Amino acid sequence: MLPNTGRAAAVALAKSLADEWASFGITVNTIGTGYIGTDRMYGYWDRMSERTGRPRDELLKTVTDDIPAGRVGSVDEMAATMAFLCSDRGGYVTGEFLNVDGGMHRSAW
Repeated sequence: MLPNTGRAAAVALAKSLADEWASFGITVNTIGTGYIGTDRMYGYWDRMSERTGRPRDELLKTVTDDIPAGRVGSVDEMAATMAFLCSDRGGYVTGEFLNVDGGMHRSAW
């Protein structure tokens, strides 16, 4: 994950690119990911479980307790968001920072 300054710079760049390319029908958006249930993410929690001797689900609960949706997201949910943004139906969405995180990031932007 990028530090907050890096994230802000990436979002600002995406917004600038969106302004430049919108008249050509090209959209540029940024997706803020939360915890998405990938093999890599679960592998990390499995390693943490081995190191601590605590069950993976118990460790993962410390994260999901802070997510308003109460769970990690699925790969399909992330893919559906990206597919929408790349589709004709998402063609009028540009220059946006869209969190796909179950409500986890509660920042002002």
